[in-house]
Amino acid sequence: MNTQLEYVLHGFWGGRPVTVEDTVARIKGSFEVLQSLGAPLSGPWKVNYTEPIDVADEDALRAHVISSPLLDDVGEAVEGGGYVPSFELGNYSLPHTVVRDLGQFNVSVSPYASTVSSSIILSFKGDGLTVLARESAELLVKSFAQIWQPEYLAFTDLSLLKFRRERMSRTRTAGLPSWGYVTWVSDRVSRQLETVDGATTVRFGSGTLVTTDTWDAEQAADVWRDLLDSKRLRAIPELQEHPPTFP
Repeated sequence: MNTQLEYVLHGFWGGRPVTVEDTVARIKGSFEVLQSLGAPLSGPWKVNYTEPIDVADEDALRAHVISSPLLDDVGEAVEGGGYVPSFELGNYSLPHTVVRDLGQFNVSVSPYASTVSSSIILSFKGDGLTVLARESAELLVKSFAQIWQPEYLAFTDLSLLKFRRERMSRTRTAGLPSWGYVTWVSDRVSRQLETVDGATTVRFGSGTLVTTDTWDAEQAADVWRDLLDSKRLRAIPELQEHPPTFP
């Protein structure tokens, strides 16, 4: 029986040109990180419920990216809208699709330097995946930050995100980094994070890794609310002219 919460690794950056080749290389690097963690996160990952994909095969990844354009309301590809490839990992019970353990990796990237923002979302649901994901949260955040160069990466869950919505108005949190138990934030969207009450902070590249002292959602929400009140979080720039750097 599954008892763990659903964990989400969410990364976001402003408009930045991302080519298909860049996207393929970063997806491949992401899967290499997951493979290093071992089963079950190592796969097999699939492009849908039934088709496994060789995540080391760049041609297969490229074909999947190109075949996953952003679509409009009538199902037509949006010109210059970018790509939204997705991957699945998990056990399914058909025909009603009762999910036991499920991993999802969703990428949204724009090929142009515009105000179209890009993001990645890696989510885990079910004991088989969430236990290992949580144990590896810091490694996932640091590795994916290096690979994707976002403005922030937050390892969070639905409970913590719910507190964010309940405690803060949408206007006040618009454009700000998400709240996480393990979060990397670039220097462009934060300041004075050398010490944070209720969390441990470590410099990592041109940003800071913030790890809350607890996995209790309400207490972690207090940490981020205090950061917001102290005005140490900034809105994410619309254009990412100079991506973060890492060691």
